Amino acid sequence: MTDMQTASAPPPLPRLVRVDIARGMALVGVMIFHLCWDLRYFEFVLWPMDTAWGWIGFQKLLVGSFVGLSGLSLYLAHGRRVRWRAFWRRWLVLAGAALLITGATWFTFQPAFVYFGILHALALFALLGLAALLLPAELWIPIGIFMLVVGIAHHDPAFNEKPLSWLGFWVVPPYTNDLVPVFPWFGIFLMGMGFGRTLTQPQPGALIAGPADWGWFGRALKWIGRHSLILYLVHQPLLLGVLVPLETILQPQTWHRAERFVSECEASCGLGAADPGYCRRYCACSLEQIESGQMWDTVSAPAPAPTAAQRRDIDEMIGLCVAMGQAGDR
Repeated sequence: MTDMQTASAPPPLPRLVRVDIARGMALVGVMIFHLCWDLRYFEFVLWPMDTAWGWIGFQKLLVGSFVGLSGLSLYLAHGRRVRWRAFWRRWLVLAGAALLITGATWFTFQPAFVYFGILHALALFALLGLAALLLPAELWIPIGIFMLVVGIAHHDPAFNEKPLSWLGFWVVPPYTNDLVPVFPWFGIFLMGMGFGRTLTQPQPGALIAGPADWGWFGRALKWIGRHSLILYLVHQPLLLGVLVPLETILQPQTWHRAERFVSECEASCGLGAADPGYCRRYCACSLEQIESGQMWDTVSAPAPAPTAAQRRDIDEMIGLCVAMGQAGDR
């Protein structure tokens, strides 16, 4: 029998400061990650956020923290007695915010718009979490672990496309700026519910209910945690409101163009080169010719096709650099 099914349900637990602080810390981490992502998107920096394990792990840790804390909070608020009015009021705000994110990214990041990001997932997980309250509470953590393992271990290309990708299991993720699928993340949500119940039986323990006086820093985190949804919604527009004008003025895409050109040149050249040194020599020659001949506008212009003169310059550069690459190190 679950806690929700008991004959005389106790009143809801009081708001726990340490949970608010944990949520505030998670949101600060999200803000830092999004700032770094925006800096990379506008090419102020060239950090490999899509491929480096450190960045990928940081992003997964943040998602897991948000999802797990949401499961814990659902239990603290409704596990003993569902407060339907409060639940639906918060759920409608969450679902509306998710739709707002979809609409905003549809117009700004198409085709990489967000169709099942963190807010969409949390809205669905809240509904699934209510259904989970009907199960024996002892099963929440085991089911959560099972979903986590299956979500990580099982892959099927049938889930690569957007209509099914929100379930998880894909081999290659679809093109989107944010995707938090049911597998494995609802498993983390269930585990959060289970830990919330464990930590509050029979009453909240010191781990989450003890005093948390960290001075102004703790008060700031508590405030952030208690207003996490609105802060999540407004922090990206605020960041973009600063970075977009800076990008227009400073044009950071020109800061790293030599490094980016060589990296992309060697990556594409290496696909068919038997001699790795050939690509290094060819790309170094190409960069030298571009810079000495002031050809950046020629090779990076978004025009549909180069002019005859530009085509001639490019052909001459390619011919020279192919010869330099084939000549070897001397």
